[in-house]
Amino acid sequence: MSVTKRESGSDIVFEALNGSVVAFCTQGVCYVSPVCTSGIKSSILIQMPENAALEESPTQVEFLELLAQKSK
Repeated sequence: MSVTKRESGSDIVFEALNGSVVAFCTQGVCYVSPVCTSGIKSSILIQMPENAALEESPTQVEFLELLAQKSK
């Protein structure tokens, strides 16, 4: 499954084909939704910045809270 990479300033957002956010990168860390399949994670790993750390959120609620904080 493919994801779309959108850049906004120094932040990057990855969206699934249905438009839902599956990962985002900010301040050198890429946060990935726990509902992502291995195929989506692989696609994100290929497209994320080389120096970024990958952080998988333990729950979807935590991922959405982090995303909401980033959007403020």
